[in-house]
Amino acid sequence: MQNRPATRAGGRRATPSASRLSRRESEVMCWVREGKRNGEIAVILGISSHTVRKHLENTFSKLGVETRTAAAKVFVEQCARRPAARLAER
Repeated sequence: MQNRPATRAGGRRATPSASRLSRRESEVMCWVREGKRNGEIAVILGISSHTVRKHLENTFSKLGVETRTAAAKVFVEQCARRPAARLAER
């Protein structure tokens, strides 16, 4: 799977960031971080495993990674740096 860094208007590259994830993408990543498989995440969230896979594809692109493990690592690292107040807003 070939991932290209996201770009902003004007062709500038966007910085990969967990803060750019949608609420649902963040929920999926929380379960990935816990070691859940796509099918398990689908049942927990009440969505199809295809939808989980699509959320992960979008997440990989936004984070600039190619694997589930790399995405989880970036997600955990970036969430640890966010102030607790911002996490509560989500």
